[in-house]
Amino acid sequence: MQKLKVLLILFIISSSFIFSDNKSIVTQSANTIIDVFEEKCTVRHLTPYMADIARNGHLLPEKTKIKLKSLGFDFSNEIVIIARSTHLDLSYDTDHFRIHYTLTGNDAVDNTDSDGDTTPDYIETMAEVFEEVYNHDIIELGYTIPPSDGMEGGSNAYDIYVEDIGYGVYAWTYYGNPMIGDNENSNEIENNAYFSYMFLRNNYNGFPNTELENIQVTAAHEYFHAIQLGYDGDEALWLMEATAVWMEEEHYDDVNDCYQYMIPWFEKPNLPLNKPYGLHQYGSYIFFKYIDEHLGGSDIIKRTWEQSRLVDSNNGDYSIQSVDIALKGKGHTFKKALNNMAIANIIFSPENAAGQYAYEEAIGYKDYRQYSYNDTLSIQLSIHDSLNFIQGIPANIESNDLQQYGSQYIKINAMDPVKVSMNTQDLTLHTVVKSNSGSYEVQSGSVLNIDPGSNTDWIYAVIVTDNNNVQDFNYNLSFTDGVRDSYTDFTILSQFPNPFNNSITIKLKVITPQNIDIIIYDMLGRKIDTIFSGYLSDGSYEFLWNGVNTNNEKVSSGVYYLTAVSDNRQEWKKITLVK
Repeated sequence: MQKLKVLLILFIISSSFIFSDNKSIVTQSANTIIDVFEEKCTVRHLTPYMADIARNGHLLPEKTKIKLKSLGFDFSNEIVIIARSTHLDLSYDTDHFRIHYTLTGNDAVDNTDSDGDTTPDYIETMAEVFEEVYNHDIIELGYTIPPSDGMEGGSNAYDIYVEDIGYGVYAWTYYGNPMIGDNENSNEIENNAYFSYMFLRNNYNGFPNTELENIQVTAAHEYFHAIQLGYDGDEALWLMEATAVWMEEEHYDDVNDCYQYMIPWFEKPNLPLNKPYGLHQYGSYIFFKYIDEHLGGSDIIKRTWEQSRLVDSNNGDYSIQSVDIALKGKGHTFKKALNNMAIANIIFSPENAAGQYAYEEAIGYKDYRQYSYNDTLSIQLSIHDSLNFIQGIPANIESNDLQQYGSQYIKINAMDPVKVSMNTQDLTLHTVVKSNSGSYEVQSGSVLNIDPGSNTDWIYAVIVTDNNNVQDFNYNLSFTDGVRDSYTDFTILSQFPNPFNNSITIKLKVITPQNIDIIIYDMLGRKIDTIFSGYLSDGSYEFLWNGVNTNNEKVSSGVYYLTAVSDNRQEWKKITLVK
């Protein structure tokens, strides 16, 4: 195979990361790849350009095709592919993988062999890690085994080719030709399943983390790509990359190589969650990290891919729909997940007070630093604008750069009550107030009142584009004098006793008559019980929860979320059941 000397991290996946059928865009993708391979420029992630060529490469001018052929591309099939390596003269077999490698030339791996069995330690380590990944994904999580390539690699095992794939390249997984359509290893019917094979580098000299850690996160990421190809190889690129990065954390939570992708993501939260190219799609793993922690656990990601196999991605992008259906199976929605994540990203705390908006690793996110290009880069959420509100002086803030499934943040500095109004019902507005004591108040609606009082640490407005039918995401926020009352709607006054053994009493004060739902969730965001749902006039109320679920069965000891939610406001408290 033609050596691909690339200055990037490259994860090659499927034929239908639908980039564009437009010939000019395909040509632009080809020119970018040619420039990178010839070291005329550096692009860390070429995945969207490669995907565009894989799917639409036959539209390219003949001259461009000839150039790409010289770099190892093969245009003789329906899918533009890169051939397998045929010059690697050694192989090592495990129960499920065949690892191809060599001890000579530029592709040689370190020949250190501590146990004297003639197989290099590097290859044995890689083999152990891949079997570990296989066991977790297939046996423990229950994913379907990727389809077989028959005997194309010399056996019916999954083929991994280890060689010098260029400076900065972690690995890539490439789909085979032709498309299989239905994965023989599943009991379901797939539309767009592909077999695949994988290229890993022959050393990790100069890479961050240890050699073992690099092999671990690479194996977790790439093998999940192979699994994805067995479900729907034509699924949207953002969903493939975001969930593959999430899988790195699912396997090797302490390595945190994925933090690097959060830097550009948090710098531009206004971009679409499902942006199909660049580093943003990798950073969108934070969306699935939030879902994992609060809205159903790893099962939601698996359900998403199970839903993906039921639609034909060649006919459109159903990725958001697949996530939504998976979440609805647990009593949630894509809209809820998107808004909750947007709020969590401004709170950015692991503390109990953050409730359903906490991140377990928030401290690690804040402390993370990436050193590159002589700069120190950190994970820091970008703020669209800030306002120093003065009573009696109305103000406005506008935006024309918020995009679909994105979010923006406006810092509000105010000593007096302020009313925040948004000029459109098509977007969702939240306000988040943190007190000096570390508690949070979240409100939602098109007109919101904030009474800072003397105990306020900070205030933010959060705007989220969560409506699939909206095309215009421009908005205007107006700030006028508010009213002096911290609780203009309702508040949870107390929960007693907490921790509790058999039952807990919840006291609620309602100021504005309205419909309110009082619901108990577990730590994974699963609905346990609805204590009350209906209209409440102004006044004080008491509700009792006996520690049972909706089937009137006793629940186990643990921490639960007590939530009170109206159309305009939500409040939550952590309660602890101890038996």
